[in-house]
Amino acid sequence: MVRRQLFSALLEQNIFSDSVLSCGESLEKLREEAYGVVVLDALLAGDVEAVVKQIAAQPQRERPVVIVLAAHPEAASTLDVETVQIVLRRPIHLAQLVDVVASCLRAVQAAPPGWMPEAPPPDQATS
Repeated sequence: MVRRQLFSALLEQNIFSDSVLSCGESLEKLREEAYGVVVLDALLAGDVEAVVKQIAAQPQRERPVVIVLAAHPEAASTLDVETVQIVLRRPIHLAQLVDVVASCLRAVQAAPPGWMPEAPPPDQATS
């Protein structure tokens, strides 16, 4: 449910996103597209750590900002802190999450030239 609400709320802000149901789909999307921000739900079906590892394998300058939603802080404690920049505790406040995603995308867009070669469009996110 949060996934659909987030997709709609981001679209209202002219932020285009992909939305998936599982970690397997996330891995596929990450192989196909470059993203400015990735929102991972720790409750997502599959291995969230595998998704984080795939992002960590990307050159650092090309990595998206990674936001993890977790019901308990321990749920995200094993994730790579070099890759995951933000952990938000559930329940989330949708408007605040949209603001965080938009702020991260603005930061990616404002990054100095060469900081993030082949950067994704500043209005593209995945959840």
